[in-house]
Amino acid sequence: MKYTVEGIKTRLIEIDEYDSADIIAFRNNPSLNKYLSSSSEITLDMQTNWIKKNAEQKDNVYFKIT
Repeated sequence: MKYTVEGIKTRLIEIDEYDSADIIAFRNNPSLNKYLSSSSEITLDMQTNWIKKNAEQKDNVYFKIT
């Protein structure tokens, strides 16, 4: 089940492995990365595996803002 939360002008959509490339583009960008808790560079496989692992846990949901 994929979660979605919709507001008047904003929508939150649960991330999935298809979002991995977009996420690593942000996470590996040095000008944005300085604001994140982890500053090490990640690979597409690392991000995809992280998303799949977290999707199995039923007490966490990670969203993208659209």
